[in-house]
Amino acid sequence: MEEKIYFTSGEFAKLCGTTKETLRHYHNKGILMPQKKGENGYFYYEAWQFFEFDLIGLLIYAGNSLEQIREYLQAHSTERFLKLMDSSKERLLRKKAKIENMLRVVENTVSLASLGLTHDGTQLTIVPCKTEYYLTVPIKESDYENKRNLLDAFSQFWAHSAENPLIGEYPYSYVVPEESYSAGDYAIKYIAGKLDEPSEKQDIHTKRAGRYGMLFHYGSIDTAAESCRRLCEELRALNLEPSGPLYVDELISNHVTPEEKDHVTKVSIRVGR
Repeated sequence: MEEKIYFTSGEFAKLCGTTKETLRHYHNKGILMPQKKGENGYFYYEAWQFFEFDLIGLLIYAGNSLEQIREYLQAHSTERFLKLMDSSKERLLRKKAKIENMLRVVENTVSLASLGLTHDGTQLTIVPCKTEYYLTVPIKESDYENKRNLLDAFSQFWAHSAENPLIGEYPYSYVVPEESYSAGDYAIKYIAGKLDEPSEKQDIHTKRAGRYGMLFHYGSIDTAAESCRRLCEELRALNLEPSGPLYVDELISNHVTPEEKDHVTKVSIRVGR
């Protein structure tokens, strides 16, 4: 008969590259039980349990809970192992998609902040823009008079964006409809989030491709209407007719610095029909 080799908790923890506290936690959860208890009160593990510890580590790394692992180890088989691996794969793929989406958001947000730091946009420029898509949520006129209502509008926007993983930038964007500024009202009417690709949702707004007049607003977003008005006036002075919505994209905001004087916002509008 092959002689059994036993290790104390400390020896086994060292062998597995873990701690006695972790082994004790597994013991309490019923997933890695010591094989015997000595007269000295010490718990002992057998050598083969090294591979069981290794399996537990794999299953945890794959996103399984200790309860799921305990249930599997109570009656493990090849069929149940493959089923557990399939469910782990599906969970990891969902997690991978979330991580990839967040990487896009981080990269785009860094790019926007960098543009805000390096671009001196006090002068009107005309630039070509490609088609872009925004998830939008309306802001009522009365919301500006009640901070709670205004925060509710932002909360509604993030509830929508949580259901749409295509949001590609973190800072807020805003939209001023053509019918508003044509009547002399340059106040923001929609909260918006730029998307990486189009969506079938009804509240998706399409920004048309074309030539856009653009300038940069410095200071609080609350005063961006001044730059929106100036942009339209300067375009008309050049016999260039603004059309479609005004787009107000935050580059550097409270997310970056609390100093409103350092906030930078890009304001743009399509030129011509």
